[in-house]
Amino acid sequence: MRKLFERVLGLPHMTRIFFSPAALRKLESIHDYITNTLHQPQAAQSVVAGILDRLDILKLNPDIGPKISSRIDNVPERFKNTRLLVCGKYIALYDHIGNAVQILIIYHGREDVYGRFFSEID
Repeated sequence: MRKLFERVLGLPHMTRIFFSPAALRKLESIHDYITNTLHQPQAAQSVVAGILDRLDILKLNPDIGPKISSRIDNVPERFKNTRLLVCGKYIALYDHIGNAVQILIIYHGREDVYGRFFSEID
């Protein structure tokens, strides 16, 4: 029973999730675009909440996403262990280090994810 409560309450064994400033800006820009350009404030809330809900899986399974180095060649050494997680129409790139996950950036799936990532993050 204790294990069940630990899972629900998020006690010490769970991985902590942190957001880089770039990831937070991207979530804000997603929300702003859907709210102000598409004039859909409720959809904006739903999309951002959906991304955050999907990222919660990393608390229990931080290595669930494939490494980007398994998807593309010539990944800079710094990003050899960076992983991705599909969150609906969006892709989150993250690092898992110890008991923490840092969300580096979030892109729409139609964007040049890797090209933009290497130029914006490095």
